[in-house]
Amino acid sequence: MNELNVKLQGKDQFVYDMYTNVRAFKSKLTLFSRQISNESFAHFATLATQREATRNAKKYSQLLDDLHREFCRRFSDFEKIDKSLQLVSCPLSHDPETAPHDLQLEL
Repeated sequence: MNELNVKLQGKDQFVYDMYTNVRAFKSKLTLFSRQISNESFAHFATLATQREATRNAKKYSQLLDDLHREFCRRFSDFEKIDKSLQLVSCPLSHDPETAPHDLQLEL
């Protein structure tokens, strides 16, 4: 999470790139939760050395799921404007048919 925090700081950043970092972090949370619930600690070397890790795997997985839900809740506004952000970020890769009518000729 510290890595995400650093990526989101600073000026001259485009909001779409920042939101892409948030989406990537949410994907990591899902992956980590699934792996821990299956008692696979490949990405958690320190946790793998602990004996209690397998006993508490469900608890850790639940904490990661809770964190994922909180991220989804806090960044839900960005999901509503995701297509607009994509259009502004990379207009040439956007399908003109799906763009707003006033922008179709520009694409």
